[in-house]
Amino acid sequence: MEYIAIEENKRGSTVGGGRVTSFYPCGEPQDVSQLDSYCPFLPCHYFDYIAGTSTGGLISIMLGRFRMTVDDCIDEYKHLAGDVFGHPRYLHYMNSFIPRCKYSTENFEAVIKEVIVRRVEDGVKHNPQNVRFETEPGLCRVFVIASKTESDGTVDEHRFFRSYDINTRRRPRSELASFAAKSQAKHSGSPGDVCVWHVARATTAAPMYFKPLELTTGGNERRATTDSSNHRPSALRSNNTAKQSSQVEQLEDGGFGAANNPSKEVFDEVKRHLPSNMEVGTFVSIGTARPMERPTGPKLYHVIRRGIARLSNPEPTHYHMERSRERRQSVPLVLPLQRAGRAREDQNGRLEAEGDCAAKPEMVRRMQKCAKELVAARRARTVANIAKWKRFALGTYFYCGEDNCPDEVQREIEEVKFRAHLEKEHGIIGAEVEAALRRSEGQWVYRRGC
Repeated sequence: MEYIAIEENKRGSTVGGGRVTSFYPCGEPQDVSQLDSYCPFLPCHYFDYIAGTSTGGLISIMLGRFRMTVDDCIDEYKHLAGDVFGHPRYLHYMNSFIPRCKYSTENFEAVIKEVIVRRVEDGVKHNPQNVRFETEPGLCRVFVIASKTESDGTVDEHRFFRSYDINTRRRPRSELASFAAKSQAKHSGSPGDVCVWHVARATTAAPMYFKPLELTTGGNERRATTDSSNHRPSALRSNNTAKQSSQVEQLEDGGFGAANNPSKEVFDEVKRHLPSNMEVGTFVSIGTARPMERPTGPKLYHVIRRGIARLSNPEPTHYHMERSRERRQSVPLVLPLQRAGRAREDQNGRLEAEGDCAAKPEMVRRMQKCAKELVAARRARTVANIAKWKRFALGTYFYCGEDNCPDEVQREIEEVKFRAHLEKEHGIIGAEVEAALRRSEGQWVYRRGC
């Protein structure tokens, strides 16, 4: 979706990884809304892309795919964290030789599906198995990262889940081959073939915390099982000819490794989907992942922990983004990750925020600058093209209710095309067009949960 106010700019937001993160990643969009005396706006109204990995992936799904308010996102996250992380098993991989995960994978899946049922848009059957990850054209896009692993548990490569189709239409002919190869290499398949719960489970399946997700892909078929020893497939779309070419991918937490700070992957993704004459506008990277503290204990344990810390250290990516922004004409705003604070889990599974970095002068200055830029851009795009803004903000669409319509009643999302339909097929012109538009218009309806 093009950014209406300034055609060469796009807005993007990333939420980094970390284990049980604090509520800080949700705080920044709330600060944005406080600049207006009355704010009916959502975080997805300020960003063309919202992306994340691990628990940041969950937040991205809630803010982007389900278009939730900040407060509702925090409430859902609290409930999820309490229901899942508040009930660890006493004996598991991490404290004994018993081969089972620290938390119940089945319980985690059930909690995720409960969130989906509460938050899925009206008009969709409230069955989590039927809720696709895809978002319609003209709305905020969601990009989530998971890790593809081999049978021995080693990370093979990252897997990208897009709520949108890969777009090559605006690329120069000379770049099409390399662009398609780079985009497809880590692509998870069509967003219409992947369920929301698949994406949520895949990006949060931390080793030893939860079982990996096995996603069977092939043709139009997408089904998932918890692991190879517990096959309980849920066939979403069946295609007998596709079964012959199907393959099984084992997916785990996208926050293990360099994607613990997904900002570079996300920035590159947005760039790949922009025409060559466009640049990324405001780019916000917020997360709670930090370098692991210096380990203590036996030397072998020390070496292992230090190796893990190097793999998931978010700082190199942060410094790379800081350095590279100085070379760009359009400067992304990168908030310091390691000072963003995090949450700690008490004995009852409740989350308590650590640190007061949001009150530090430098952080306040950066957040205020970011908020002003985003609010200014949002106000500008409401004036530049009201039809596109209504589609982006309200999810407007049109159904033709005129008598004897030659077309089967189709859902049209572009006002310009629907106007042309009214004029060509029904001879409606002038002031009558506006009245027909009002009769035929519908919009996305926010669900506040049950």
